[in-house]
Amino acid sequence: MSAEIAPAAPWWHFRIVWLVAALPALAVAASIASAAIAMRHADPVVTVHRAPAEDANPMEPALQARNHASLKRP
Repeated sequence: MSAEIAPAAPWWHFRIVWLVAALPALAVAASIASAAIAMRHADPVVTVHRAPAEDANPMEPALQARNHASLKRP
């Protein structure tokens, strides 16, 4: 009674190996591409400062947002 054991397939024949290797490699490639795009198309630095108007209330946008959030809508 001699049972022959079939030889194991090479590692590259298993699809899960390619999935496990490809997903991190794809994430690294996407992050490098994102960094390259961000460096090439960087927004310019704003150096002009405008003084606020004399009658402007600095809390006005916060008050508008608070009042808008407290509105009850049907």
